[in-house]
Amino acid sequence: MKKKHKKYILSGSFIEGFSLVEMIVTIAVFSIMTAIIVPSFYHLFCSDAKAGADKMTAALSFTRKEAMSRLSGKVHLYQKEDGFYYTDFYVHDGSKEVLLESRKLAGKRVDISYNLTCDLMTDTKTGQKVSKEGILLTYDRSTGGFFPLQEPGTAGKNDEVTATKAYFQPVLIEEKPAYVSRIIFSGGGKDYQVILHVQTGTCELQGGRDEKR
Repeated sequence: MKKKHKKYILSGSFIEGFSLVEMIVTIAVFSIMTAIIVPSFYHLFCSDAKAGADKMTAALSFTRKEAMSRLSGKVHLYQKEDGFYYTDFYVHDGSKEVLLESRKLAGKRVDISYNLTCDLMTDTKTGQKVSKEGILLTYDRSTGGFFPLQEPGTAGKNDEVTATKAYFQPVLIEEKPAYVSRIIFSGGGKDYQVILHVQTGTCELQGGRDEKR
């Protein structure tokens, strides 16, 4: 005679219980789906971080090129209240500083931080998170390199002295001007780093490293 499963009463209705085989099959299916979905999410986050780092590299190269034919060129990297990161490009056309373009850089799934150096050799401060005020990177047209990290509030000034070195308000660490040495894009357990060469104004992308916890 066939054995029937027990029935339990819940809220006045009969619900048939699961057999051991059914539970094993359910767990197996769930495990397989998890093994497929979780890596896909990690890959998506990694792709966002990589795309953001690529855009940052392109933004810096574009601004450096523009700065060589203008009085100055700046890149303002910041995070908006919506959680997304943006870059604004400023150039000085001889009479005023103008905003060339604003671009969305990365979404909420990406964390962006940066390191600072004072001696151009070792990182003095690491893991500084990009905030709503952001960071302002400025090119020196005479050398092609970077000026020290500038206070964000000086972006978009329209007076004639904006492009002069004397006007800059550098960020100081122990009374020494600080430079951004690298910008790190983290997502999906990976870090993608935009390495800034301060003296030449060039940059390079290094990617795919495991995040440092």
